[in-house]
Amino acid sequence: MRRFTFPSLVLVAALPIVILDAPVARAFVPPTARVQTFGEMVLVPGASYKFGKQAVWGGPHAGQMIPGADAEGVTVTVGTFFLDRTEVTVRAYGACVSSGKCVALSQGNETNDCTYDRPGYAEHPLNCVSFDEAKAFCGSLGKRLPDEFEWELAERGPTSRPFPWGEAPPTPKHVNACDASCVREELKKGSTFTSLWVDTGGDDLWAFTAPVGTYPDGVSQYGALDLSGNVEEWVLDLWGPISATPTTSVPPGGYEDHVVRGGSWDLGTIDTFSGVRRSAAAKDTRTSWLGFRCARDGA
Repeated sequence: MRRFTFPSLVLVAALPIVILDAPVARAFVPPTARVQTFGEMVLVPGASYKFGKQAVWGGPHAGQMIPGADAEGVTVTVGTFFLDRTEVTVRAYGACVSSGKCVALSQGNETNDCTYDRPGYAEHPLNCVSFDEAKAFCGSLGKRLPDEFEWELAERGPTSRPFPWGEAPPTPKHVNACDASCVREELKKGSTFTSLWVDTGGDDLWAFTAPVGTYPDGVSQYGALDLSGNVEEWVLDLWGPISATPTTSVPPGGYEDHVVRGGSWDLGTIDTFSGVRRSAAAKDTRTSWLGFRCARDGA
């Protein structure tokens, strides 16, 4: 499977995506009474935990590890914070544009894979958004992008579970990954993608992004949704090796890439949806697999 990214001032044309008839997103129901929601945010209590610790999951392909993770992890301490329950939607970003606090995005048309200003995508995650645009949106609401330590705690909890929902490998009820619908639609465009459930033909009927909150079975222990799947997400940190200290300055000879976390709709292997996976993107990257959510400090 290939991925393509493009800088903020360059448009790259692509063939249109055809969306199959898809199920209506289910309403979110907190899995336990301990989940605390505050409007559209969830509370993540502060904790010390092993950041980047390797995880092993059961079921098919049990025992796989993620390249670049640490066998034991590094101990970090995170204060209490709030995190958006879902990824930022096209509707929410559009409201920011209407208020004059955010810039309009020019990639949201029917000739590419971007969701902004695209009919029928109001409740889908915004994608094709640069780091600075994501940061500005959060700031317009008195929020900020989460740092990487916060993001991983929200996803994995203090015990470093393999996936947001626990130890079971992902199914079409847990994540929006590349499934049978994804493979069929990409083949129509001349691209060859691999389904996460190629052996079973698993299919959630969303070939591309899905409305946020469509997968309540994939909820984290704090009530956050789509931390794995749908789109990957920007975080504040600059890219660097796993460390107990956040990377906030560019190392000599380094690049100003930012960390992105979480799996996305176009990926098709279990390891890409593991809670320990991290990758990098240049700050002006605009791509269909990358979006964001916001955080704010706790009381």
